[in-house]
Amino acid sequence: MLLDLESGSVGLISFDVDSFKSDNDHYGHDAGDFLLCTLGEITRRFFSHEKVCCRAGGEFSILLANATTEDAYPESC
Repeated sequence: MLLDLESGSVGLISFDVDSFKSDNDHYGHDAGDFLLCTLGEITRRFFSHEKVCCRAGGEFSILLANATTEDAYPESC
């Protein structure tokens, strides 16, 4: 997916799974992989297809192309 970042503003949301490493070590890597895949699917369903969801450097990130203030700070938060 190519984004035209010159035509608007960009927002970035980044989040981490608390205690993931210790849980992954305790329950096993198959369980950890399942957790990460499930969290990735939930994150993709929550955001529209125009947003880029990925995991980079151990954290999940969502790139909000052409974001407005309402995109970054929805009233429901």
